[in-house]
Amino acid sequence: MDLTSLFAAHAPASARAAPADALSRALESLIERGRSAWPQHRVSPESIVRHAAGKLPADTGGADIPAALESLHAEDLHLAVACVEGSATALQEFDRRYLAAGALRAALGRINPSAAFADDVRQLLREKLFVGSAGREPRIAEYSGRGALASWVRVVAMRTALDLRPQAARETQDDGAEIDAAAAATVEPELKYLKEKYGKPFQEAVSDAFAALDDEQANLLRLQLVDGLRTAQIATLFGVDRSTVKRRLAACRDHLLDETRKRLMAKLGISPAEFESLAGLVQSQLNVSIERLLKR
Repeated sequence: MDLTSLFAAHAPASARAAPADALSRALESLIERGRSAWPQHRVSPESIVRHAAGKLPADTGGADIPAALESLHAEDLHLAVACVEGSATALQEFDRRYLAAGALRAALGRINPSAAFADDVRQLLREKLFVGSAGREPRIAEYSGRGALASWVRVVAMRTALDLRPQAARETQDDGAEIDAAAAATVEPELKYLKEKYGKPFQEAVSDAFAALDDEQANLLRLQLVDGLRTAQIATLFGVDRSTVKRRLAACRDHLLDETRKRLMAKLGISPAEFESLAGLVQSQLNVSIERLLKR
């Protein structure tokens, strides 16, 4: 089977509408960029193609697929796939480049400055990223290439570190998160009918919009909505100022709201004016729906 056919077999149905020549060039570029960066870590072209195809957002239009492939972090994707396949040299490189890096040590130190704590987090990361469980691939297999691998690893590390916090600290933070979630889940009485009637297409629209986020956007939302961190805490973890985090989170929410609106209008066949009757439902339930998706 040639690479374009292999890609189509593992990609969303829209892949069949991708321009054949452009798709072929994009796949060859994806493979070559990764191979040039890591000639010592051998990965078959078929493995790269299957992985990239399987991680493509379901709503990517056929004409957009070549550009989506060109935008992937090919070098990072190549290393990640090599790790999925258990390459000893790739695993060593990953450990050196990401788990033992000074940037990760500094980020972990903002949660707990103890060297023993950092060692515990790194060991748990090795198990989480590279050891699969019953019927489930290792976590590294989830990396899509749509964001930098360093950022993706850092967020997985932060979530692992947060799980290792003392129980009292977790309970204090989680109490606030539960209150926020409970408040977000409250629906005004006048929205009850709309929720019952449009709940399913709404959830489908949110799911489709969420799938179009890149790794960094999804990870930022996960830290805020699932882990319950405030923007100042996220900023500290990533060594950036609070305004940067607030701006990125606002952009994520605006994107999700806009994409959900477009998809819901298409599913229901309604006009922008008619959509206004659903605006309250969308606003009130968006956080709750995204939190549910992030916890999967």
